[in-house]
Amino acid sequence: MLGGKVRRAHRVAWELAAGKPLSAACVCHSCDNPNCVNPAHLWPGTLRDNAQDMVRKRRHMNSRKTHCPRGHELSGTNAVPRADGRRQCRQCKLNYRANRLQRKVD
Repeated sequence: MLGGKVRRAHRVAWELAAGKPLSAACVCHSCDNPNCVNPAHLWPGTLRDNAQDMVRKRRHMNSRKTHCPRGHELSGTNAVPRADGRRQCRQCKLNYRANRLQRKVD
């Protein structure tokens, strides 16, 4: 507890090291260890910055997926990168487009 408020240890560590209150929404960990309080491993950012850092480091849950929900392998030319950093199954994308075109013709 600090100043009558319950505070997270990594936020307090960053504020003590920086010598000023935190203006960002969150304190991100460059080491990806949520229990770390080393100020050298912490940086201020937004929730979006933190999510983009996770995607960049391939630490999000979808980075470990080897196959799409329909069973196609998510590797090589079948894994299409999207603008948001996620992968999309090329075969499912092609099947979706073909089915959509067929519905328009019928």
